[in-house]
Amino acid sequence: MNLDELKAIDFKKNEIKTDFYITLVTKILSINSKALELLKNLSVLNTQIESNIDRKSVEKSYDVDNLQDKLNYLMETGLLINKEEQEETLDFASEYVQNAILSITDKSCHENAVKYYEQKSKYFKEDYHNVTEILRHQSEIAIDNELAIGFLGVYNTLRIAGFGIQKLIIIGKKLIGLEDKYKAPVLVALGNLYADSGRQEEAELAYLDALSTYKELAKSYYKIYLPYVATVHNHLGKLYADLKRFEEAEKIYLETLKLYKEVEERYTDIFSPDGEGIKEGELEKPVYQKVKVDLPIDLDPEKLCQEAFEDYREIVKEYHDVFLPDINTSQDEIGHVYIDLDLLGEKRGEVLDEPTLKKLYAKTCYDGHLADVATVYSNLGLTYMEMAQYSEAERMHLEALRIRAKLAEQYPDKHLPLLAIIQNDLANLYTHLYRTEDAEEMYLDCLKTKKELSERNPTLYLIDYLVTQNTVGHFYLGIYHYKKAEKMYLEALKGLETLTKKEQKLYAANITLVQNNVGNANLFLGDYKKAKHYFDKAFEDNPTNGDILYNCACIEAINKNNEKALELLGKAIEADKKFMKWAKTDRFLKNIKDLLEFKKIIGENGENQEEQN
Repeated sequence: MNLDELKAIDFKKNEIKTDFYITLVTKILSINSKALELLKNLSVLNTQIESNIDRKSVEKSYDVDNLQDKLNYLMETGLLINKEEQEETLDFASEYVQNAILSITDKSCHENAVKYYEQKSKYFKEDYHNVTEILRHQSEIAIDNELAIGFLGVYNTLRIAGFGIQKLIIIGKKLIGLEDKYKAPVLVALGNLYADSGRQEEAELAYLDALSTYKELAKSYYKIYLPYVATVHNHLGKLYADLKRFEEAEKIYLETLKLYKEVEERYTDIFSPDGEGIKEGELEKPVYQKVKVDLPIDLDPEKLCQEAFEDYREIVKEYHDVFLPDINTSQDEIGHVYIDLDLLGEKRGEVLDEPTLKKLYAKTCYDGHLADVATVYSNLGLTYMEMAQYSEAERMHLEALRIRAKLAEQYPDKHLPLLAIIQNDLANLYTHLYRTEDAEEMYLDCLKTKKELSERNPTLYLIDYLVTQNTVGHFYLGIYHYKKAEKMYLEALKGLETLTKKEQKLYAANITLVQNNVGNANLFLGDYKKAKHYFDKAFEDNPTNGDILYNCACIEAINKNNEKALELLGKAIEADKKFMKWAKTDRFLKNIKDLLEFKKIIGENGENQEEQN
């Protein structure tokens, strides 16, 4: 390259800068065209990912003769370097070079990138980067039904992990140009992603678009699409509730329940499981009973349902060409798959004409709808709570509880966590209404559910169970049942100390707070020696926590260690001004209330001083 040419180049213009780097790189690699092709393939990879560019995955993914030599040649030219001195990880020496080469890539580079990330997944398992990047490159190759299925299959996992949300939104927006059967679920996914990103207006528009699309689809295939119309209603209701638009949330939740009523009638009609449905107001009546049928000895109902599910996967493609997100549902959750009985009958012929089998398949559908109905009732309960309509809130929560408890008997792993949430919501409602006996009963039911969960999966649920014990301790403390509060706190503390032996740092903060709570319970019980023991342990672990400082001040005041009590009280108030107000009426500080230092700490005109602060 003639260096004099550089004087005439205006590097302030991006397009000229890009052309310059393209010219520079192509001249450097003019004697090695294969190396240039490899560089183009590598330029589309996301080098912001720590494990990119992985040399081993490149070697397994790209069909290039003497690939090692080509990589070494690119490093000798200085175009590629080792990333942070990692021999097996490469990077571009300059982002300008990578961006310039990226501008001259074609579809084949993205096809090769998909192979690269698929290969890389074998070495870097459970890496969400790989999943997201595969989708990104597939979206550069073609916007088609296959991409939509891939997107819908993984977006919720990535969403829960909080990973790649903005990239998913970009891909989703590309997909909404597809036909309605793919557009509708993609719009729901976009609504969820927007809501998670705090983009509520866009979320609302996406849900409303999905709703109108599903309604159009339901005109032709109501048994498949009507449940999804109801599901989108539920998403909208939650969005409105989050936005404090409670009247709109209430309206759409009630419309959702009407839709599920229609689903129930259309799905179960003559095939209903013993004719039982959701009967508003009949709180004591079971939602359904297990279908009792006389089957030949060699027929297994569960196996028959699974066979129906497998058949349905094929029929959907063959007859309606309809995509259902539930198509990937695992065998242990087949109770949550919506199956069109008429469509199955076409395929299975005489076997499905047996009333017994139709009942089994109908119940499979029915259970799936009940799970969604329970969610709507629960959401309505929370909405009514916000609207201070407490009797309606209770009624909705009880409906949700009734349904979820029945489902938890059959599908415990899926429904027990949701049952515990409803029980906790009801306990909070009863506490708010000063119905202490009802609140206590519901808290204990919640504890029982969480204990069962912790026994089934201690890794996932044991800490939740122990935290709930601590919460129930707070409840007992609030209703002056100090002995029961102490018992709950001590049980939580014992469990946390066991966990701490394995994960010292992870649970240390929880232990400190529960130690403080045990001390507090004993303070009210009048066992000041035991209270001081637990307060001192908590203080040793966290000497800056305001609640701990305040409690230590109280116990020192009781023991007439006035100087120490005043020092600790001052530090507590520095941490949080709320303790200034507490101190004025706290009976445990009576020994220091007449001291001048105490009055200075809280201020002679305490309330005004507090307001100024």
